[in-house]
Amino acid sequence: MRIAWVLGWAVPEEWFGLLVKTILPDADHHFFPATEAGLAHLCEPVPLKHDPASVKHESVPIDYEHVPFDWVVGYSLGSLLLLCERCHGLTKNNNNSKDMAPTRVALLAPIFAFPREAGLGGKVPEAQIRQLARGLSRDPRNALEGFYRYAGLNVPSADVPTPPVEDLLWGLQRLEADRVDPPLPAGWRAWCGADDTLLDAARLREVCPEVTVVAGATHHPRALIEAFAAEVERADPGALGDIAGRTCAPGSARSTSVLSSFERAAPGYLAHASAQEDLAAWLAAWLPAARAGRALEVGAGPGVFTRRLLPWNGELTATDFSPAMCAAGRSRVPEVRWRTMAAEAPEPGPWDWIFSSSMLQWAEDPAAVFAGWKKRLAPGGRVLAGLFAGGSLEEWGALAGEAPLRWRTPEDWRGLLAASGLRLLRDDSEERVFYHGSAAAMLRSLHGTGAAPRRRLSPTRLRELLREYEEQHRTVDGVPATWRFYRFEAGTMD
Repeated sequence: MRIAWVLGWAVPEEWFGLLVKTILPDADHHFFPATEAGLAHLCEPVPLKHDPASVKHESVPIDYEHVPFDWVVGYSLGSLLLLCERCHGLTKNNNNSKDMAPTRVALLAPIFAFPREAGLGGKVPEAQIRQLARGLSRDPRNALEGFYRYAGLNVPSADVPTPPVEDLLWGLQRLEADRVDPPLPAGWRAWCGADDTLLDAARLREVCPEVTVVAGATHHPRALIEAFAAEVERADPGALGDIAGRTCAPGSARSTSVLSSFERAAPGYLAHASAQEDLAAWLAAWLPAARAGRALEVGAGPGVFTRRLLPWNGELTATDFSPAMCAAGRSRVPEVRWRTMAAEAPEPGPWDWIFSSSMLQWAEDPAAVFAGWKKRLAPGGRVLAGLFAGGSLEEWGALAGEAPLRWRTPEDWRGLLAASGLRLLRDDSEERVFYHGSAAAMLRSLHGTGAAPRRRLSPTRLRELLREYEEQHRTVDGVPATWRFYRFEAGTMD
C-alpha cells in the first residue's frame, strides 16, 4: 500500500515519519512538506523503483512511472491545502488505467479555516497568527519551539527543523487567509482530537458531521494516525499487514489514554519512579559481562534502565512509544540513539539483545509483542526483561476494585513466552514494599509515572478511598504500596 502524507505547518518529516512508520510499518510512505514545492511534487508521477526521497530533489535523475497512491493523507495545514486544491487534481491517480482504484483521501486535524474569527472550527485568533509570523522573522527557532509547545507536539529540540523562513511564512499566510466551506468531498474521511488546542472539535462536528472526534486526542498526530490506520484496515483488511495484535489497538480509547498519560508524566517521571528505579537495578544484575553487540531497548521511558547499559560496545538504540519520553531520555542519556517506536513493531535488526524494563505489564497482547521481538532477534539472540507482575498494588486494588492495568502472574508470562517460540532461560520474582507519607502521596506517585487508574473516580469517592487506605494500611514507616517484580531471560531456539 502506497500512502502520501502532506505534513502540517513546520512539522519535521523525520519526527512525523517515525510515528507513521511505527504505526504503519508495512506501507510504502511518501512525505511532502506543506509548501508550494511540496504540493507540486505531489502532483508528479512517483518513481516505482527509486528512493522516495528523491522526488524532492530535481537534481536527481528519476525514471518516473505512473504509479498511484492508495491514500493521500493531509495533517493540519496539509489537510487545508488538500481541501483548497481538490479541484486542481492534486489527489488524482496520475494514471490512465481503468483497473486502478481511485485514490482515497484522509484528513487528520482537518482545517476548513484556521482563524477563530471564521467560525469553522479554528481556535487561533488572527492576531496570534500574525504575531507568530513576526516571531519567525526575529528568531525562527525560538518561534518554532514556542509553537510546538503551544500545539502539544512535543517535538524534541534536536528534531526542530530549520526550513526556509519564506516557506514558513507562506504556510502562515495560507492558514490566515484560506477558507473552505464544508462538507467534505464525497468519500473523504477526517479525524480531530477532542482535546486539540488549535481546533474546536465540537464546532467541527457541527459544521461537518463527517469529522470523527477521537476521545482524549490532542493536536499531536499519533492518535489520529492510529485512527486512520484502523479505517484503512476496516476498508481493506490485511492491506497493512497484521495490525490486530498491537499493544494498543489503533484508535482505541486505551491507546489514546495510555499515550496521553505517559506524555504528561514524562517531565516529572523520575521524581516518582522509585519502584521503576529499583526494578531496573534488580534487572541490571543479570546484564551480560561482555556488553557488546547490537542492542535494542523497548519502552525505555526517560532512560532509567538505559543508563545502566552503559558503556556498551556496539549499536545501542533506546525506544519508547511516547515522543515526550524519548525527548526526556535523549536529554538524560545522549550517548544513545533514541527513536519513537511501538513495542510490537521493533526496528529492523537483527538484534543480539532486546532489553525492556517496566514496560511489558502495559502490553494488552504480549504474545504479539514477543512474536515481533522474535522476528527481529539474531540467531542466538536474547531478551532480558523486567516487569511488574500479579500482586502489585494489591492494597489499592482490594479497596478500589480496580487496577491501572491487568496484572499477569509469572506463570502467565512463562506461558506467553512458550507460545511465542522464545525459550525461557531463567526467571525470578520478588516482592518489594515502598512506603509513602500518605495515601494521597502514593496515588500521586502512580500518576507521576503515567500509571493512572483506568476509570475516573468522583472526588467524593476518591477521598473515601484514600481515607480507608490510611486507616487500613498506615504503619510507623508510612503508607505501603506493594510491588511484585518479575525478570526473565529468553532466547531463540537456534
